[in-house]
Amino acid sequence: MLSAIVGLALWLARKPSRDAGAFVERCLLLAAAVFLLSPAQFPWYGLWFLPLLALRPRLSLLLLAALLPLYYLRFHFEARDAVSVFDQGIVWLEYVPVWALLAWEGWRARKGAAAPPAKYLYPPP
Repeated sequence: MLSAIVGLALWLARKPSRDAGAFVERCLLLAAAVFLLSPAQFPWYGLWFLPLLALRPRLSLLLLAALLPLYYLRFHFEARDAVSVFDQGIVWLEYVPVWALLAWEGWRARKGAAAPPAKYLYPPP
């Protein structure tokens, strides 16, 4: 995973950023990749990309931030000796939509049509 993250960092740094927004976008992608590719994905590790997500909203990562609290259902099922319900069901509900949306955004970007940005609460300056 380290090789993948270093490779992504080098790929993102191959050209200079055209503006501050593009730089924030690259940092967001790298922080999200570190989270999504790490073997331990505790919800509080999502704090790494949340400040950047506030500056450059992406629908897939906003969905991830909304679904991260599902992690705490593990303790509910563990107390009832049914942790397999969480491990084989809830985890899929948490991450499959995020990965599917990331794939869709990547496919759209590859085609040249940028994915529609998430709506800003306030218009960007």
